[in-house]
Amino acid sequence: MTNNSQEFSFDLYPDIDRDLDDVYRRNLEQGLVDEETATKDTLDAVVKQQLVLSGHETFKDSGAWARKELGNSVEDGVFQKWNKYCKLSAVGRPLGISRAPLTFEGLELDNPNFNEKIEKLYAAKKVLADSGELSSGGVNIGETMHLVAVPWKIMKDNLGSLDVWLNGMRVAQGIEKPDEFNSDLLFDITTYNDWLYLNPKDNGEYLKATEYLDQRIAEDGDWGIILAQTSSLAGLKSLIRPEGFTNTRTPDEMAGKLTVAGQRVDGMGIFEYIALTLQEDPKTISNRDCSWLLANHLRVPGSANENKLPYGRWNEDSVVFGLLPDDYSSALYQPRLAIVDTMQQSSIDSNDFLAGKTTINNKPLPKPPVMRATPPEKRLII
Repeated sequence: MTNNSQEFSFDLYPDIDRDLDDVYRRNLEQGLVDEETATKDTLDAVVKQQLVLSGHETFKDSGAWARKELGNSVEDGVFQKWNKYCKLSAVGRPLGISRAPLTFEGLELDNPNFNEKIEKLYAAKKVLADSGELSSGGVNIGETMHLVAVPWKIMKDNLGSLDVWLNGMRVAQGIEKPDEFNSDLLFDITTYNDWLYLNPKDNGEYLKATEYLDQRIAEDGDWGIILAQTSSLAGLKSLIRPEGFTNTRTPDEMAGKLTVAGQRVDGMGIFEYIALTLQEDPKTISNRDCSWLLANHLRVPGSANENKLPYGRWNEDSVVFGLLPDDYSSALYQPRLAIVDTMQQSSIDSNDFLAGKTTINNKPLPKPPVMRATPPEKRLII
């Protein structure tokens, strides 16, 4: 039987001084320890800092959390996941990306609002965790939300042939089959450039794909960082009716209005979902459900319900992007949560909307504008 009261002996760990010194020095170099206030000779201080880094204790601050999530160019983290695309140069394939965000400091230089945004995303993650809300898979939603890098500038540069560029990126992931796009959705993004994104700065208007990307680049720089639900299953358990087949709210009742504990979590759109499935293994994202992309809304003439919302999912051997009426309700379709714009204007709560509130900031809640041209029924995806 182990004697838990046995006194600590350096004979059991003869190299403890050297190891703790190494931990302290590494943390100091990474800016995770303040040299003026940290007590090097106090075992408790160093052990506590190590617990913070290992994820077994609440992070000291947003910077420590972000550094652990982002990692660096050689460790498993956001940076390493994106760096593999820099090597993509197969014959006949478009280059993936010319430069990935290699370091925390690099993002600080490129992104004018980086530190402020990290602080707000960290605070939002804590609020979501404290809310007690569960994902549709029964996990605290705070645990499902992680940092995702989005290459806004690269996406804009490749917008006219987004599916072709994306195909090259999938090859780097070991996925040979191109993504399957609904033809109306792809036509709107790549060719017609019609209204697509609900403006996060103003719930009363929509933005074209190019306008939305310009807005993101102006605020975030070439690379943005968002807080997104990276779990296999999307959504909130509280949205599913007790019988388990339908949701309590339609996509139209959630788009531009979905909040949890005061946090807008409806920022996931087509570009954010593409980034999510490039950073993470797409086979693990919505392989048993479908993710509503609540940031997008478009109207396609000629159908019973012209108002459409896109969704994303994994289907056996490829990522699928589809469109469904915005009043469609099935428990298999859940909103994939995301916080993208931390400087957005105030929003209304879904409960207020269902209670009859129809305006925000003294403006009527919007309906998506009519597309000015009908896309072709089919478009070859190469």
